[in-house]
Amino acid sequence: MKRYRRSRRHRILAGVLGGLGNYLGVHPAWLRVGFLLLLILPYLSFALALGYLLLWALAPEASPEEEHPFALPLPGLTRSKTDRVLLGIAGGLAYRFRVDPLLIRVAFVLLALLYGTGVFLYLVFWILIPEEA
Repeated sequence: MKRYRRSRRHRILAGVLGGLGNYLGVHPAWLRVGFLLLLILPYLSFALALGYLLLWALAPEASPEEEHPFALPLPGLTRSKTDRVLLGIAGGLAYRFRVDPLLIRVAFVLLALLYGTGVFLYLVFWILIPEEA
């Protein structure tokens, strides 16, 4: 019988969604994006947050042997360690698509002024794009 365990390798906060990814065989980054989208819904946000906290408190951590290796969710795209203002997302996108990072940053700011879309996209990219090695 397969048991749920929180992830040590695929964690951003507590490893809850990384563990769910290991359990279901789905990359945790996609589960995190779905979790963020569902948190927007007011009638689901409290239940999701409560479920997350309960799994954090009650579920044990996985051993390294129980961890499932995942390929990158967006191959060829990484967050920059050198060209960064906040998290290196604009620098990584600029390097990947060969454009000036300033253009990417301005686009995020303009999108942020449109109902916070740029902030939401920035969070999604933070979840989906790993930092360069």
